[in-house]
Amino acid sequence: MEAPLGQRSGSGAFALPPEIARVARSLTEPLTDQMTGVIQDRISPFRNRHREDLLAILQEPIRAGITSFIEILENGPGRRPDIEALFQDVGRQEALHGNSLENLRAIMLIAARSSWHVIHRRCRELQVPDGVLGRLGDLLFAHIDNLERQISIGYLGAQSELQQDAARWRGPLIAALLSGAQSANLEELAASTGWRLPQSVQVIAVGTPAGADLPDVAGLPDTALVQVDQPVTTVITAASHAQGVLTRVRAAFAGLPVAVSWSVSVHDTADGARWASRALELRELGVLPADPVLQCSDHVATLWLHAEPLLRQLVIERHLAPLMREPERSRQVLSETLLLYLETHGSAPALAEQLDVHPQTVRYRLRRLREMFGDLIDSSESLTLLLALRSSLALWRAGHED
Repeated sequence: MEAPLGQRSGSGAFALPPEIARVARSLTEPLTDQMTGVIQDRISPFRNRHREDLLAILQEPIRAGITSFIEILENGPGRRPDIEALFQDVGRQEALHGNSLENLRAIMLIAARSSWHVIHRRCRELQVPDGVLGRLGDLLFAHIDNLERQISIGYLGAQSELQQDAARWRGPLIAALLSGAQSANLEELAASTGWRLPQSVQVIAVGTPAGADLPDVAGLPDTALVQVDQPVTTVITAASHAQGVLTRVRAAFAGLPVAVSWSVSVHDTADGARWASRALELRELGVLPADPVLQCSDHVATLWLHAEPLLRQLVIERHLAPLMREPERSRQVLSETLLLYLETHGSAPALAEQLDVHPQTVRYRLRRLREMFGDLIDSSESLTLLLALRSSLALWRAGHED
């Protein structure tokens, strides 16, 4: 009777007889087909691919992995640079196509299980001793671990290259967005960085004053475009991701003031950045509250009134000149009284109650104001007065002179 495999060699307790390699070689094609089928069934990106595509993507590396394992059985463990390069390229190609490394890991797990199942069953049929079978298993799983390691090396290397390329192009993309570049230019730059051009964005502005230590922004998500600068750092994100990005921005720039634009078209990113930056300026001037985060959507009227400082200055010079000639304290109380009157057209007692003064004080102030402005207070031009006062009072209260 023929002796079981593994008992015909005198080369040591765990030496693998040549018959083992021959058995493994005979299983190459069936095992390749089996693995390909299982992967196609279980790994979703491969389910709808044509057979010709599978041959290039799956069967070549599977067959190479099996044949290189047979070489290990014949010649013993050792590095095989050509096989390592092949599997590094598998990982590299998956990264370049934007696929997940998890799919490749799942494929390697299938390969390990399928290989061991087929080889173990065949060896049992041939009565391979447990010691030889154990050694065979050790070699198989060490081989598959090494192939998976090579895939990871290729994948991570390509991913690093992509990130470096994206970083080089993100600067021009941010500059284009903030300058209002044409749509075609934006799409080309976005494609070169791997940044998906959204329909709408929000701009987050962070006050980063000159001389301050600028934080590491590595913790911000890749979906955000970041321009670290002084006095303002700009973060551009898809409107749908804005809340999550804002949380990360606040963590990275802890203690620094933040303003968030309302949602704008990606082609209006420059406007969103302008409003967010202006909100920070008005916060610094005391016009807007010193909240940690300013939502521009909560201060639209104030931002509108302060949108053009030179135009506001012209309006003040033309329409508030009588008040500007008053001492600071007198100008402030007269301005508060005039603004409340223009907003409510209330009686002296009603105004006095809101201003917390005597009605007679209000009557005196109104007489003075009519002497200054004449009929302008009750004319169609009173709206201009009202807007000018609204845009100026907060600045005057904060001690800023026009």
